[in-house]
Parts: sequence; structure tokens; C-alpha cells
Amino acid sequence: MKRAIGIEVLEDSIRLAQVASSGHGLQVETAVICPMRRSTDQPGEVLAHIKASAGLDLPSPIALCLAPNQVYYRALSRDQDRPPDLIPIPQEELVLARTVQSDRVIAVGAARSAIKGLLMLVGSARVALMDAPAFAIWTAVLANHPQAGEGKVLVCHQTGSYMTILVVEDGQILYVRNTPWAPDHGPIVRLVGLLKATYQRVYMGHIDPKVQIYLGSCGHDPLSVRKAIQSHLGIEAMAIDPAARVRCEQTDLSTDLLVAEGLALRLLISGSTGTNLLVTAENGRKELTGRELVRSFVLACIIMVGLLVALLGERAALRSEQARLEQQIHAMVRQALPGQHARSFGPLLARMVDQRLKDLESASQWHKDRLLVLVLLERIARSKADMDGIMIDRIALGSD
Repeated sequence: MKRAIGIEVLEDSIRLAQVASSGHGLQVETAVICPMRRSTDQPGEVLAHIKASAGLDLPSPIALCLAPNQVYYRALSRDQDRPPDLIPIPQEELVLARTVQSDRVIAVGAARSAIKGLLMLVGSARVALMDAPAFAIWTAVLANHPQAGEGKVLVCHQTGSYMTILVVEDGQILYVRNTPWAPDHGPIVRLVGLLKATYQRVYMGHIDPKVQIYLGSCGHDPLSVRKAIQSHLGIEAMAIDPAARVRCEQTDLSTDLLVAEGLALRLLISGSTGTNLLVTAENGRKELTGRELVRSFVLACIIMVGLLVALLGERAALRSEQARLEQQIHAMVRQALPGQHARSFGPLLARMVDQRLKDLESASQWHKDRLLVLVLLERIARSKADMDGIMIDRIALGSD
């Protein structure tokens, strides 16, 4: 016999179901709804109390789901990599999981911190799955009402302060609406209008009278909601029964346990539709690290290429400056010395000046001495004194 535990943690309660699978089918062995006071009760302590008092098979795998206000649903086509609509979670915090169906993909976005926080509540328990509420709802509906797998279907269920509506066709989830909804949100007709708007969001037309509507907890009297749907839409809605096919020792299993039951069934029913945010979050950490390494490597390469280009440009500029100075030195030497002295000492003087420039150790000193040498040669060149009678025996350029 295989067992699995589904746990739904909401703002005002913790809901838990332990389901067993055997040759006789599926059976809910334990079902608990434990209210919480927001001001005094800590979810971790309440959950520990449930574990100790409910007689749970603790080695069994556990399936969790984030609260409705912590997840975002986006419908994609098979060829889309990213949701077209913005998910209001920072990119570094976003965990995006997908469930791939025949020709539709439903993506679920959640914050990494929310996943980590939920894991901390259950401590060292054996958590095998973390999913979004919509997939747990659908798994429970399909397990108890298999006829929902054919044709067009609307599923409506309130979890906490959110209303979740699924649009399904032939067993394939097409769209999920997840909207805030307080129990006293307004007259029942507003809920009927929300169902109609959700259908039109997908099919762009009047609601098909043959569509099947399944109602879980809706914040109103179920019979009144069904009458309103019949009156306004002409459709006979069906109340979801969590124990229609999944046997239960309790005589009346509340629809408030629909998500908890569906979470446990996600672990027991092979091929059920859903995601596993735990696996995606773990892979996401590895992918994020790899992306950071690639970005760092690319940035380093860009910096190195920039430095290399700058050095090559500086080298070319220095060579150009050196060639210009050499030409200036040769011109000044020819202008400063008389004809026979220019022929005798000109090349030697040019080589001595050039060697002096190369021997300077610092760029600042080189710049300073270079100017002194050029100034000296310029003064000789501009001298009006007759140098025909002057004999040059030796020329020396020193650093003083």
C-alpha cells in the first residue's frame, strides 16, 4: 500500500489529507482542518501539533502547495519560452515551472523565498512535491468526477481569500484565473459574472450551454450558487464531491479539503497534470549560477579587449610621436650647423640626441628633457652668428 500526504497552508488554517492507494482503490485515511489565529498561532507549531495528534504515516512522501496569493498562472503555446505577460517577481527571485499538455503549456511563477519559507514550516519531513493550488484542484476533480475529462469544463473553488477558476477542454487546462475573493465579496450574481468572463476570456464568445461547471467552496451557500448559475447561464452546475470516487472513512468530507486531497493524489496518480516547483527551483539555482559565470567571463573578455585596443592605440601614437621628433631633430641639426659641420657632425648629433631620449627612465623626465634638447637645438638654429670660423671638436648631452 502506498500513502501520500497533502498539506495546504493558508493564512487562517492548515488543511491536511493522508490518502492511501491499494488494490481496492484510493482512500482518504486522515483529513484535518486546523484553524489558525494570525496574531498568536505559528504555522510551524500548528503543523507539528497536527503531525503528533492525527496519526500520520510520517515516512510517507508529502506534497505541498503555495498559497494562492503566492503563485501566478500564465497560459503559453508550445513554442513560447517565456510568458508574454509580466510576472511581478524580480528575475533573480522568480521560479518558473511549466506543465506541458498536448498543445498547451501552463506556466506557474513563484518567488524562491516563498518556496523556501514553506519548506521551513515542515522541517525535516519528506517533501516530494510542491505545486500550485489549481493543479491539485483539477486532480481531485478528475479523480472523483472522471466525466470532467471530456468536453468543455469550468471548475470554481475558493482557497483562502482567492477564487480559482479553471477552464478545461478534453482534460487539458487552457486557462487559470486566480483572483482575490472575500466571502462577502458581493451578491452571488458577481460570481456568476466572473465565471462567464473567464469563459469568454478563452473562447471569445457566449458561454456554451453544454459546458460542465463544477463548484467547490465558493464562499456562498452551494445550492444558492447553483440556482444562480441555472438562472443566469442556463447551465446546471455540479457540486464537487471529494469522496465521490476516493473513498473516505468520514461520512462527509468537506470541499475545503479539496486542495489537500488533490496534493496527495498528485503523488499517487501517475501522469496527473501539474508542476513541481521544488525541482524547478533547484535547477534554477544551477542555471542562475551558470549564467552568472558566463556573464562574468564575457565581461572580463570585453574589458581585456578594451585594454588591448587602448594599448595598441597608445603604442601607435608613441611611434608616430617618435617619428615626428626624429624628423624634427634631423631638420634642426641641418639648420643649426654649417655645411661642413652638418655633414661631419649632423648624423652623429642626431644619433646622440635619439639615444639620450631612449635612455630616459620616466615618462615625465623624458618629456622634460626632450623639450630641453629641442629648445637647445632650436636656439642654435635661430642664431644669426656666423659659424664658418667655428670648429666643433666634441658634442655632449648630459642630464644636468
